[in-house]
Amino acid sequence: MTAFFIPFFSVIQSLRNILQAQSQASNALAMQAYMKDRFAFLGIKAADRRMLAKPILLKIKKEELLNWDFVFDCFEQEEREFQYIACDYLRSSHRKLKAKDIDSLESLLLSKSWWDTVDQLATEVGYLVLKYDLKALMMKWATHDNFWIRRTAIIHQLKFKTQTDTELLAYCIDQNLGSKEFFINKGIGWALRAYGDINPVWVVAFADAHDLAPLSKREALRKIT
Repeated sequence: MTAFFIPFFSVIQSLRNILQAQSQASNALAMQAYMKDRFAFLGIKAADRRMLAKPILLKIKKEELLNWDFVFDCFEQEEREFQYIACDYLRSSHRKLKAKDIDSLESLLLSKSWWDTVDQLATEVGYLVLKYDLKALMMKWATHDNFWIRRTAIIHQLKFKTQTDTELLAYCIDQNLGSKEFFINKGIGWALRAYGDINPVWVVAFADAHDLAPLSKREALRKIT
């Protein structure tokens, strides 16, 4: 019987059984240390994780609508691999995202927040911003109380290339100048560096005209000068 004809908890339990059977204690310790001991891990490397989860994700992806129950249930699990699988699922199914799903993505950004999931989710936020013109919301997010939401506003255009809204990029950065938060300053540099691949003249001019943190400026100009 296929996963979407049985109680939903069985899908997660099936996924857990598959992953736990391949857990590696030595890998788990190394992964946990890399993430500053913020999360527990089963110790499954990315390529193996994707291979193991593939049969279940293929079944879920056949559903007409995005399965938010699955996503949120993955985020409730203790081990970090489950959150990665949820992000993998969202990335492979992002064409099913609707404008209203930005609220669910915001909830995920605020759940077990760290750069590894936030940066993946920021890509899906960017997809919605571009598709549904959510510029005004990103301007609000740029001044959000939570710095992970602000980082998302700063980096959500990383893959936009020539579609980058420079006015929005500049606004999100301007609202966060003077921050002492590493992930904000790193995000500013990353966002500028990504756009620098398309328009280095604009990035150099922006860096010259703004009092960027040393980290931000170094990251922004690393591939230009």
